[in-house]
Amino acid sequence: MSTTILSGIWPWVMRRGLSVGVNGAESVPAETSATMQRWVRVKIDMERLRSHLTPETRQRSGEPELRKWLVRSGFQPQGEWWLVPETLLGQLGPSEVQEAEPVEI
Repeated sequence: MSTTILSGIWPWVMRRGLSVGVNGAESVPAETSATMQRWVRVKIDMERLRSHLTPETRQRSGEPELRKWLVRSGFQPQGEWWLVPETLLGQLGPSEVQEAEPVEI
């Protein structure tokens, strides 16, 4: 599986409230807590996600591999939807998100 998505930052995402820390890594401000995070419920186009995750190897990732990648990336499954902190949503490209809505947790 390609790490293209894992190693890059999608330029279309505005990372509000984040600062750059040591070695250029992003860090979340100290005042941010789990209760202060904004969460988003998203429906993901798995075919488009598959095409972005596997362009280099040309091996098709199956549904279990895609779901495993999403969970490792901070997404929580909720039926056909996924729950994710807004700050982690940038791991998906705009074309990979079919629907999105903010949720209160």
